[in-house]
Amino acid sequence: SKASVRSLPMDKVQKVVALSDRLKVPLRPMIGCIATATEDKSKASTFEPTYPHGGNMDLREVEPGTTVLLPVLVPGAQLFIGDLHAAMG
Repeated sequence: SKASVRSLPMDKVQKVVALSDRLKVPLRPMIGCIATATEDKSKASTFEPTYPHGGNMDLREVEPGTTVLLPVLVPGAQLFIGDLHAAMG
């Protein structure tokens, strides 16, 4: 099968994403991955399991207005954020 990308209309007033004329999904933005840097490079990816410093969370509860506390493990630690979702089923 061939991969494709579609742009789906979002109705910010009704807070839904239209998947088709008949199917709409509630808009509920969330972060999939969030983590701070670590000295252990094998645990630096946000695509791996969740560690105490964060990682691939995919939690619908991590939405706008949520506070996430992550430790700073190295001087000048970096913050990694990615895999953002408009909605997740």
